[in-house]
Amino acid sequence: MGLRAQHRHRHHLHPRPRRPGPTPTECLRHPLPARAPGQHPGRCRCHPQWAGYGANYLLDGDSRRGVGLQFEQESNLEMLVRAGDNYRIRQLLTTTYIHGSMYYMRRTKEEAAQTRQALLDAALTVFSKQGYQDTRLQDIAEAAGVTRGAIYHHFGGKSQLFITLIKEASEQIDAVIGDAIATGGSFAEVNSRVLVNSWTYLEENRRFSEVVELLNFKSGRSPELEEIILQLMEEQRAQVDLVVGYMKMGIEQGELRADLDPEIIARAFIAYQNGVTNLWLADRAAFSIKESASALAAIFVQGVTAM
Repeated sequence: MGLRAQHRHRHHLHPRPRRPGPTPTECLRHPLPARAPGQHPGRCRCHPQWAGYGANYLLDGDSRRGVGLQFEQESNLEMLVRAGDNYRIRQLLTTTYIHGSMYYMRRTKEEAAQTRQALLDAALTVFSKQGYQDTRLQDIAEAAGVTRGAIYHHFGGKSQLFITLIKEASEQIDAVIGDAIATGGSFAEVNSRVLVNSWTYLEENRRFSEVVELLNFKSGRSPELEEIILQLMEEQRAQVDLVVGYMKMGIEQGELRADLDPEIIARAFIAYQNGVTNLWLADRAAFSIKESASALAAIFVQGVTAM
């Protein structure tokens, strides 16, 4: 007996069991009467015992992909199978697959974003307690409730976590300073507003202040951070150049003292801003930087404003 004959012989003696599918609430020819809540929908008189097998057979491949058709959709598909409407069958399967895939992708993106944020939160907490150099990836993973593999997947390592925290904080303070400048006013008013708003934000936003404290006091001199440190130095030089240009405009318009070098004013402005910031971070209980912001800003602004 050939192989094909043997296969047909075995299939004839041991046919594959047909898995019963969901019972439809109606068929094409015999709609069923309304039923009470919780009552079994029943079967019409033309409904065989294995009804729904054809629909489930068509759905098997998609079900394994997580499409997850609901009972009503399966019933609709079964009725289309019985009617032989192949076009509508393909349409229903395609629509269901697309909806299921979109839901799965949206849920996956949301879960990935949540995991990423949890890792950043955990990293900031552990870095603040132990310092950057004394923190292990395992410490961050345990604090976030994930594995080390999740850290490598989202960030690549400990240094990338640190860099991401610094970049996010930089974007936040840049937005605060940008809004202070965009409000407009005289040079004295803008300079004062930049100082006041940045110091106020420092005290009001605890996460931001923790990142600044981490960078200034708890990062150490780890070799793997040399690249980000050099990048921050380049950004600081660019910031000085911008402030120098701004101070030149103030001198030309007669609002700032003409006897001062604009570069000296710019460096003094940045040093004063950072110095007060670090003074408060070193001992937050000593004074409120938010409440003292206006008076502190006035000291600098009055010293460089033309009389």
